Amino acid sequence: MKLSKKKIRFFLFLMLFFSMAFFITGAWYLPYVVAEVKNPVVALFNKSLRHTEKPDFNKYNLNGKEIIFTTRDSLQLSAYLIYGKPQVKGTVIALHGYRSNKNKYLPIARHFTEAGYNFAAMDLRGHNQSEGEMTGFSYFEKNDVLDFISYLKQKEHIQTEYILYGHSIGAATAIAVAAESDEISLLVLESIFASLENIIPNYIKFYTGIEIDSIPEGVENRVFESVEIPLDQINPEEQAKQIDVPVLFIHGEQDKKVPLEQARKIYENIQGEKAFIVIKSATHNTLWEEGGKDYFKTIIEFIDRFIQAKPNSEESS
Repeated sequence: MKLSKKKIRFFLFLMLFFSMAFFITGAWYLPYVVAEVKNPVVALFNKSLRHTEKPDFNKYNLNGKEIIFTTRDSLQLSAYLIYGKPQVKGTVIALHGYRSNKNKYLPIARHFTEAGYNFAAMDLRGHNQSEGEMTGFSYFEKNDVLDFISYLKQKEHIQTEYILYGHSIGAATAIAVAAESDEISLLVLESIFASLENIIPNYIKFYTGIEIDSIPEGVENRVFESVEIPLDQINPEEQAKQIDVPVLFIHGEQDKKVPLEQARKIYENIQGEKAFIVIKSATHNTLWEEGGKDYFKTIIEFIDRFIQAKPNSEESS
């Protein structure tokens, strides 16, 4: 049946109307898809966001305990602490990446505890068992880490040196903490990005195949102003200039989310001792698997070069 010009115009008007409605709704909702950790739309595709997961210490034969601590902005965050050998050298705090959680580190905790380090990990705000809705991409999390260290010192009487071991956003958080505080003695950084402004186009290309040089400034500001995140303050490349503690960088050559050159930029700005390891076959999230049995041995050897043994928490309390 042949459509009249009037019906065709009406049909085109409907298409235009719904396209505009979709665009406006999407632009309004985009900040929540990006920054709301347990976003219901994202949860349709990411099953791990639909439930919380407690740490199972028995499964890995670990001497650990769960911890709930309160942040300076009154959120309760979940963490755990696994004890090292009696002569503890230091305490490693693991910081997971975007929409991951602390339990990913349970299978590898023994590498650190058997080497003489306490091993702790926390669910970043909004993740897994921790309260909160939005990620701060390191901006809020840096204070959460400092609050956790204060808890470990005051409540657990752990007065050792502290090492931050972060992946992706966890690595950016580690940089932010070390740039503002003298609480940290050493950093181990996996898959770190140079700045949040740089990483957004990378993620768009990774998930959609669309390659763009940058996000239009108005759209970008809209995303992060909506969730009260100051975009210009999430910049590991600049923050690295303030760091003089030893830093170990580890990056996958096949990382399509964060190109290797972004981590190189941060490396060049570190003032103190530093080392850079490239794993040729690794992507953003497969460093351990591709690094093989020597992966954690290399990390421990780097830490051991700079951290000296101190009395354990009970002896120092």
